[in-house]
Amino acid sequence: MKKLIIVNEVCSDNIGDHAINLGVLKILDEYNFKGISYGFDAEKKNVGPKIKKSKKESSFIRFLKFIKNKTLKNNRFYKYSLWLLRNYSRVSSITKQNKGQAIIIGGGQLIQSGGTFAIAMYTWTLFSKLRNVDIYIIGVGCAEHFDRIDRFLFKRSLSRAKGILVREKSSISKIKDFFDCDVRYIPDLAYALFKQDDYNHKKDNLAIIGCTAYYVYMKNINELGLKDIMTFEQYINAWISIILDECNEHRVLLLSTTVEDAEFSRIVYNQISKNYIHLLDRIIIKDEVLPVREYIELLKTAKIVRSGRMHSLILGHISGCKCIPYNINKK
Repeated sequence: MKKLIIVNEVCSDNIGDHAINLGVLKILDEYNFKGISYGFDAEKKNVGPKIKKSKKESSFIRFLKFIKNKTLKNNRFYKYSLWLLRNYSRVSSITKQNKGQAIIIGGGQLIQSGGTFAIAMYTWTLFSKLRNVDIYIIGVGCAEHFDRIDRFLFKRSLSRAKGILVREKSSISKIKDFFDCDVRYIPDLAYALFKQDDYNHKKDNLAIIGCTAYYVYMKNINELGLKDIMTFEQYINAWISIILDECNEHRVLLLSTTVEDAEFSRIVYNQISKNYIHLLDRIIIKDEVLPVREYIELLKTAKIVRSGRMHSLILGHISGCKCIPYNINKK
């Protein structure tokens, strides 16, 4: 069985990233390939996120963190140098061990400026090309604005690929316009986890709700062109209203796909427990972020899934749920 490297966000705490990775592995297995997954910028590991415990920090420590974020967070030279320092040897070693074979980069990432994806993709594709490793970039999306440096890095990276498959059709024209590359469309890789038995599974009178963290809402207010911005308290109340609405007809399970969402769900639940104590027998919360398979097992029993997270909805879709998105971004 031929081995292939898969490079994606397998080390994150986001169920969506793990669903994508499992989807790629499933597809490869069907064609008698064995995939070995690595994180873009972290050693391969088993991620078992839990609710973060708050730590008491001195004013001096908080001040230092504030200065660091203000001065270094947006410093490209610092970010890229730090990424290379932490990952250069690892990328070199992994690609050397798989010389002459193939590497799959993706999916789920967004080709955009602002993070470290540009330098990460450039480094992985550079070493792969030097080692005569065929490069396939799959399941990525494309943003609309790039600065000169990131545009160069992405253009060089994409030019090294033997094939490029994007996750939405709008990205086809964007990549052609920005980077002059031939690309094709592929559905989100989490759809590869579809099983007919899961889709037809007997449903309980259950609604799964994935309360989405406030920072996600704030991050996308410009994208959505929002003028009346909700405060944190108003945002909590918006989710409480959704939960109360579902309580009229269903039992409710608060189930999250990221650590930050789980923390926010606990805040929402605590607020409900103060003001709507008579409904607590109809509402259950899981504080931990479950592995993908366990998450799907619960989705199989639910009639409805409501969330602001795309992969919560996709996994609900392939599990036969009615999907109701919380419109938190264009995606």
